[in-house]
Amino acid sequence: MAITICPDCQREISDAGQVCPGCGGSLKAAAPQDYELPAWFRKAAEQGDDYVLFVLTLMFHIGAGVPQDYEQVAAWYRKAAEQGNASAQFVLGSMCLGGYGLGGYGIPQDYEQAAAWFRKAAEQGNTNAQNNLGVMYDKGDGVLQDYEQAVAWYRKAAEQGNAFAQLNFGAMYSKGDGVPQDDQEAVAWYRKAAEQGHANAQFTLGLMYSRGDGVPQDDQEAVAWYRKAALQAMATRKSTSGRCMTRATTPCTRCTGSWLSNARSPR
Repeated sequence: MAITICPDCQREISDAGQVCPGCGGSLKAAAPQDYELPAWFRKAAEQGDDYVLFVLTLMFHIGAGVPQDYEQVAAWYRKAAEQGNASAQFVLGSMCLGGYGLGGYGIPQDYEQAAAWFRKAAEQGNTNAQNNLGVMYDKGDGVLQDYEQAVAWYRKAAEQGNAFAQLNFGAMYSKGDGVPQDDQEAVAWYRKAAEQGHANAQFTLGLMYSRGDGVPQDDQEAVAWYRKAALQAMATRKSTSGRCMTRATTPCTRCTGSWLSNARSPR
């Protein structure tokens, strides 16, 4: 496939017209360039090297060195996932949700398939997949609702430092779902996520201080965490277009994904 390079902004454009969609510059002087993947690279992918498969898929996804080609993205992700690549399994599960900013790429929404791919990745230690599988058990999407299973997967990811899982694990303690209700334990996990810069966790921790749940009531501390959350939210909205999967509390600061439509507060 021919790729046109804009002479003004150096943007790569496929099926270009007369004007660059990026900078508005004229493309009349732009020279088309053909890309060909190194033979060894494509051969390694076709033979099932899961790492090369995953890298190749990312290349097609973002148009890095090859034409951006969404038609090939899902097929290559699936091939890498079937070869056992945990990152590809996680992404393919997200695509089955029709979320993660991937738009589905022609894959029908299927929560059972999503859960199956998340499980494969989670069992390999992928903390994002562990968190997402926890959410699916928490909500009963694609699997039978099971708070104890949700807690188990949240715990695995949370103990490895996944901030989304730490927030979700804390929410289980706040509600007493799958674990004994314990505001102090909830605060401890909210704090871990908040200290990693997770805006929802920062807001929730502020809420706990405001109410005096699990901590001494302290309006100044509450305001400090609310302020951190607000600053994080502004920064994150500028840099993130994907969807996240979180159980907790307040409007999500990473996205407006449908996974948050039934979110519940700690109280």
